[in-house]
Amino acid sequence: MKIAPSPFRHENIEMVPLVTITQMCQLLGISRVTLYRRVKTKQITPPVMRNKRTLGWRPEHIKELQTS
Repeated sequence: MKIAPSPFRHENIEMVPLVTITQMCQLLGISRVTLYRRVKTKQITPPVMRNKRTLGWRPEHIKELQTS
């Protein structure tokens, strides 16, 4: 019996590790409360959720913050 390939599985997609809340605070030199406040006021892009458990930022968002 042959199993059909899953439409949700892609071998070409690279899973890039997310920047955690702790790492984000260290990179920006701010506390968690300040980080959440800046997300709420849309000064910082909101974090993404992966697997309903992992919360963090994509590395591209960090580069945008560092260049602005």
